[in-house]
Amino acid sequence: MAGFRGERRRAWIQELRVMGLKLAIDDFGTGYSSLSYLKQFPVSRLEIDRSFVREVAVNPDDAAIAAANIAMARNLSLKGIAEEVEKRIANVIPSIASM
Repeated sequence: MAGFRGERRRAWIQELRVMGLKLAIDDFGTGYSSLSYLKQFPVSRLEIDRSFVREVAVNPDDAAIAAANIAMARNLSLKGIAEEVEKRIANVIPSIASM
């Protein structure tokens, strides 16, 4: 998206959305993922970075960050996906299907 700026980029993303494509912010909470993207782009899903999910059961800070991200996604009517959980479910489903 290097050549797209401002309104042109938003219009292009909106055209993709009209065609049925959905936009997700991957690795949310790290690197270049910014809260401002939630306002700038028609996002459908937040993928919470695994670094916040990996130790959620033993690290109160990770649990608080994950809970805050999930609550924010819900309040914005977005799907919130936890990367590590998503990966584990994908690995379990083939095992269940073969039973």
